[in-house]
Parts: sequence; structure tokens; C-alpha cells
Amino acid sequence: TRREMAEKQKFYEQHGVLEAYYYDPERKDFWGFVREQPDEVCTLITALYLPWTSPLLQIRFELFGDGLSVFYPDGEEFKEPETLFLERDRARLAQQQAQEKLNQALAKLQELGIDPDTL
Repeated sequence: TRREMAEKQKFYEQHGVLEAYYYDPERKDFWGFVREQPDEVCTLITALYLPWTSPLLQIRFELFGDGLSVFYPDGEEFKEPETLFLERDRARLAQQQAQEKLNQALAKLQELGIDPDTL
């Protein structure tokens, strides 16, 4: 809720957070605050500032018709968590398959009387 977000923002301000950003995907509402030093007054950042590049992290926020996109400093777009999990799972599976092939090859070498450690 807006109240919860306001409480979070107040907490972050009190504890010296230099940047905080909030986004409501249902309303496509973006806002945040930045400051250079913990004891400074925060500057409010709203969707009017978009595209916005974080002074601290150098990531870019940009609002498109389908919602907010966030980009790394090199310009690559942040991926959705589901995409990251899928890529992680595929990489793990590929690693397991490669390890199985390696184990089979090592077993075959030993079967042929070749010590793989001497290669």
C-alpha cells in the first residue's frame, strides 16, 4: 500500500539509505529518492524524470508501454526472475550432462587400461 511504502521510505531515510526506488506495476507508478550523503535531504524522483540513471549504481530505469525496464550500466536489460531461474536450471542441467559424459569417458579410459591422471 502507499502507506507501507511511505513508512519504508521514512525508515530508509532515517537509516542513511542513499537511493531507494519504488514501482507499482499495476499502476505503472514509479518514484524514488536520492541523496549523496546520509545526512542530506532526499530529492524525490518521479516518472517525470524517466529515463533515470541511478547516480550510485549507474543502472537506468525506463518506462515503456508495457511497464518499467531496468538496465545495467552496460545497457543490458535486467531479466525477469522467472527467466533467470530458467536459465540457471538449464545451466545446471547442461553441467550435469557434461559431468556425466566426462565420467563415462574417464571410465572408458580406465577400462582400456589408461590412467586418466597420467594424460
